[in-house]
Amino acid sequence: MRNIQSVTLALRVVSRTLCMLGISGIFFFCLASNSYAAGALSLEVKVTEIRTSKGKMGWALFSQKKGFPGDRDKAVQKGYWELNRDPKTNSAVYKIENVPPGEWAVSVYQDEDNDQKLDSNWIGIPKEPVGVSMNPKPRMGPPKFKSALFAFGPAQNNSIEIKLYH
Repeated sequence: MRNIQSVTLALRVVSRTLCMLGISGIFFFCLASNSYAAGALSLEVKVTEIRTSKGKMGWALFSQKKGFPGDRDKAVQKGYWELNRDPKTNSAVYKIENVPPGEWAVSVYQDEDNDQKLDSNWIGIPKEPVGVSMNPKPRMGPPKFKSALFAFGPAQNNSIEIKLYH
């Protein structure tokens, strides 16, 4: 009988220890997750040259050249903003939340027909207004990732301006 009680007690101790380890693991995981979010900042994006109030503003945040500027599925973050164009300045200011410090590039387009895709003609030239961070001059083909790259973090200015090209 004593052996059974000893085994039962040992199993309870082991069970409680494993439970505590599990809870500790979850606690430390939560701490690690929050430390990532704690370093993240808000990026203010001012979009200029908005000629109409039609549609929404599609945006994508890239950390690497793969997919930039048009493959939104390769973006780190993406979304659509309600179009809140100021008719006096033909601009709007938006925010991208929880952006970790680093080097980034942003692409935007005015989705005038709300179909959640950038419309283009038969040779691939956009039919809807487009722009990227750092406003590189339009050339043949889409802008290069390097020309749109900017540093972002606590020591930098956390706002950018993007000009739409029509």
